[in-house]
This record gives sequence, C-alpha cells and structure tokens, in this order.
Amino acid sequence: MIEFPLHTARLVLSPLGPRDRDAFVVYRRDPEVARWQSWSPDYSTEQADALLAAQPHAVVSGSGEWLQVGMKTPDGRLVGDVAVHALADQPDTFEVGVTLAREFHGLGFAREAVGAVVDALFQNGAHRVIAQTDARNAASGRVFAALAFRHEARHVDADWFKGEWTTLDVWARLRSDGGTESEHPTFSAAASTDAPATPVIRSADATDIEALREIERRAGRAFAAIGMDAIADDDPPSTDDLAPYVEGRRAWVAVDGEDEPVAYVLVDVVEEHAHIEQVTVDPASARRGLGAKLIDRVEQWARAEGLRGLTLTTFERVPWNAPYYSRLGFRALAPTALTAGLRAVRERETEQGLDRWPRTAMVRSFSPTGIVMRPFLAEDGARTLDIFERAIGITARSRYSEAQVSAWLHGRPDAAHWTADRLAAGTRVAVLEGTVVGFTDLRDDGYIDRLFVDPDNGRRGVGATLLRDVRAVAANRGIATLSTHASLVARPVFERAGFRVSSEEVIEKEGEALRRFFMTAEV
Repeated sequence: MIEFPLHTARLVLSPLGPRDRDAFVVYRRDPEVARWQSWSPDYSTEQADALLAAQPHAVVSGSGEWLQVGMKTPDGRLVGDVAVHALADQPDTFEVGVTLAREFHGLGFAREAVGAVVDALFQNGAHRVIAQTDARNAASGRVFAALAFRHEARHVDADWFKGEWTTLDVWARLRSDGGTESEHPTFSAAASTDAPATPVIRSADATDIEALREIERRAGRAFAAIGMDAIADDDPPSTDDLAPYVEGRRAWVAVDGEDEPVAYVLVDVVEEHAHIEQVTVDPASARRGLGAKLIDRVEQWARAEGLRGLTLTTFERVPWNAPYYSRLGFRALAPTALTAGLRAVRERETEQGLDRWPRTAMVRSFSPTGIVMRPFLAEDGARTLDIFERAIGITARSRYSEAQVSAWLHGRPDAAHWTADRLAAGTRVAVLEGTVVGFTDLRDDGYIDRLFVDPDNGRRGVGATLLRDVRAVAANRGIATLSTHASLVARPVFERAGFRVSSEEVIEKEGEALRRFFMTAEV
C-alpha cells in the first residue's frame, strides 16, 4: 500500500480531497485540458463532489477502483492529478493517467509526478503498470516513453470517443523491467531529457566532402515520390563543386555523436546577402530541426560579415522547400523584385532545366535594429513583468475598453513566482541594445503561452523576431505544430507569421468579456 504523501523535487503528491475541488473543477472545465479526457468542459462541481466522495483511501490490488492523486507545489498550488486504477480482473496490475492544468503544461511536471507514482506502485508489489493515450496526444505519449514504458500496441480507430473513432496507443512497464524513475537522470525544468540533444554545428572540412555527396544522394530520392524523377536521379555535387565552399569556410555541417555529417549547408555571397546555395538533411535525421539550425548558423556568420540578410532559390510547391522556408521566416520575391545577382542565379537554373517545376527566390532580411535572442535569466524577472503589464495596459487599449484592460490586469503576479515560472517555462527574451524588449514562452506541446513586446519598442520587428525564434526552437525540439490563443492586438502579428485562426472564443475575466482567437501554424 502506497504511503502518501509522496515527495519529488518540485511536487507533493497526495489523494485529492474536498479542499481541492474548486481548482480541480477549473482545469477540468478547460477545453484544451478536456480534449483528450473522458469528461467535457461543462464538468460540474456536483460531479467533482461525487468523484471525491467516492474515492478510496488507498490503492488496493484488484479493487477496480480509481484514486486521483493530486500534484501540488510546496506552496499548495494544485498542478494537476495522476489517476491510478487498480484493475479488477488482474492482480497487481494498475493503469495510470495524468491531467495537468494548462498553465503547467510543458514544464515536466507530468513526467515527474507519474514517475514517482509508478515507482511507488512497483515498490509496493505491482507487477505491471499500463497507460492508454490518444494517438493524437503526442505530449502524453512522450511522457510514458521517457519513463521507459514500452509502446506495446496501437489500436487504430478502435475507440468511439466524443463522436468520432479514435486511435489508442497502449504503453506498459513491468516491475521486472527495472529502469525505475530514480535510475533516470533527475529532471529539471531547464534541461528536460524529453528533448532531443542539441545538434553540433561545425565548419565542414575536406574529409567531409564524400559524406556530403552521400547525404545529397539519399535526400534526392524523396523527389521521385512526387514525380520529380529528374531531380531524384541528378548526380550530387562533385568534389570539385564542393571544395571551394569548404576551402572558403562557407560550408557547415550538423554532425552526430561520432562527428559524422548528417546535414549540410553551402553559402555564396550575392549582393550583400548570404545566399544559401544548398541545404540538405539526411532523411534518417529529418524532423530534428537540423535545417533550421544550419540556417541560423549561416545567419550568425552573415551578421558577423556585415551582410544584410539571407537569400535562396527553391521549388515553390515541394513541401520541404518553399513552404518550409516560409515557416523559417523567408518571404518569396516577385520576379520584378529580383536583384541582378538573383536574376543571374535564376537564369543559370533555367539553363539547367530546373524550371520544369515552378521555382522562386526568397529572402530573410535581418532586423535593422540588431535584435538578439537569448534564454531568460533570473535578473530579467522585473523587466519582463513590467513588459507584460505595460503591453496589456498600453498596447491592448487600442482594441479593448478600459474595463476590459483592468479585468485583464487583475491580480498582479507575485514577482518571485513570476521569475520562477519564467525560468521553469524556458522563456526566451529579445534584447535590443542591451535591454530586454520582448519575451515568449513555448511549451513542449507547441503551445505559445505568452508573447509580449515592450510598447516603447513596437513596430521594430520584435514580435516577428520572437516568432521566428519560436519556430527555430520548436523545430529543434521536434515539434510539428504551433498553437496559441491570440488577443485582438496579437492576431495580426501571428497572421503575418503564417498562423491561421481555427476558432474564435470569448472568455470572462472579472465580469468582462474578452475576445481571443485560437490560432495554429505548422513548424
């Protein structure tokens, strides 16, 4: 029998009780939280009272009962709960599930709490622990994968759930598997082991050339699947083609743990811009953000060289070409807007037969203000809190009434909690001339929880810079889709970055109705 409370590095775990009801109901009513769960957003206090009153006092093997184990911070804030089900038809077998209040998503609390509960179950005689997740809920799947659960099955369209057939993933761990949470590296909000390792980018050297040619061969095969056989069958760049880039230190590679190249980029200089001649990722290393990371490295080099931006030419309709670069902040240039240098590049491509499929030239200009992105530091707490309050109090007044703004600002965050929350959230800040001018939070599920710009630095590209950085960070984490709730003020900023409105909603705060928009974009 598990003895509560359980303690982790950041949480206290114990069965939910009547005092937890109000906070419990609040997050169960959140549509984003309820989306993957058995209840609906109209969850009532009566339902909560009935559930809490029926809770057992302990998790007993074979009882068929569910126990909701609350997850609280040391100061008593309810973060969420871990549900533990003792299966009635199998001895010493338990099912677990987890729910988090939305403001605590992406901070590693689910993994920390579930890991502690699973450890306690095994230490108290459990034979097997299972979990079932909706296949669309990638964040939950990552939690169980990180806790050494096996992905035992995927039941396709097997569950009629909320009016549609859904696919379930089944996860399991045996006590005999070992690999308890205590044997995993300790989780910290600053360095989650769920995230992919940061790729190593270095300058290419002569010994890499043959590897670059092989990467190009493998990557080229993808074009055959979309009817572009001539591109798929084209020979990779020759050693003589690649050597000038290597010798001129205009070639960079992303390498694996054994220093073997898995992606590369080649750069020319065309009329004060770094022109990306080629960027290619080995298909075996795709969807790790390597292309975005290489392009960011080129930007660092180009800025140091005093260049004005990045350019490239690419296929318009190939998903991993122009649409991908658009998501990284490039914009297409009309033929009439091409410089002489880019026209020359396009003419050579026409001679090579590449115009059999639509192509375009694209540019990513550097911010003339020299905005630099970096991680949030503890000393940024006061400044970011000031930006948060002034962005609402000043900028939002252009679209919201005085009463609405006052309601939005009601309940000023405690400065110490604000700073701790920003550190835990992995907040990133935009810095201009040594001063923080904006910040953003990105959760592990791709939700942009906050994006605020200092009102004194509006219309200087801060919002666009923040969103471009969000995309680069998301790509590096393997996040495929971004989402956010945007205010009337923020909506145009997100739309310019390629976000689209999925739904509109009105929320109530302090008796005032506030309009906002749920928006999404592909990374």
